[in-house]
Amino acid sequence: MFIFTQIDLQIMEWIQNNLQSEGMTQIMRFITHIGDLMLLWAILLMLYFIIKKDKTRSKKIFFSLLLTFIINELVLKNIVRRPRPFVENDHLQSLIHKPTSYSFPSSHSATSFSVATSLTKIKPIITICSYTLATLIAFSRVYLNVHHPSDVVVGAIIGILSSYVVSRVLDKDKYKKSV
Repeated sequence: MFIFTQIDLQIMEWIQNNLQSEGMTQIMRFITHIGDLMLLWAILLMLYFIIKKDKTRSKKIFFSLLLTFIINELVLKNIVRRPRPFVENDHLQSLIHKPTSYSFPSSHSATSFSVATSLTKIKPIITICSYTLATLIAFSRVYLNVHHPSDVVVGAIIGILSSYVVSRVLDKDKYKKSV
C-alpha cells in the first residue's frame, strides 16, 4: 500500500462529498482537457518565443518538458506502478475517460508546472496566471478521481524541479559561452 493512500483517500472523499456537483464537474473536465493539450500549448509557446527571438526561453520550455517526461513516464510510473484511485476504490468513479497508465506521479501536473516555472520572470501577471492554471489542472485530476492528491503534488514538484534544473544548466552554459 502506498504511504499516503489513507490521507489521499480522506481528501478525495471530502472533495466528493463537499465539492462535487454537475456544474463543477463540467468545469473540471474543461480544465483537465487544457492539461491534455499542455504539449500543444508548450509548442505554441516555444514558437512564440522563437518568433520573438527568445530562443533561450524556448529551449528551457522544451528541455524542461523533455526532462519531466523522462522522469514521469519512463522512470517513476514504471517503477512505482501505482493504480489509479478508481481502480483501488470502488466508490471513487472516474468522472472522465479512464486513463490506462499508472497514477504516480501525475504527468498533467508535472507538465503544467514545468511550463509555468519556465514562464516565470517574464511578467508577474504571466507567472500568476500560469501557476494558477497549473494548480487548477492539478486539482482537476484529483476532483475527477483519476489521480491521488499525492500524485499531483509530486508531479508538480517534478515539473518545477525539472524546469529549475534545465534553467540552471542552460544559464550556466550561456555564461560559459560569454566568458
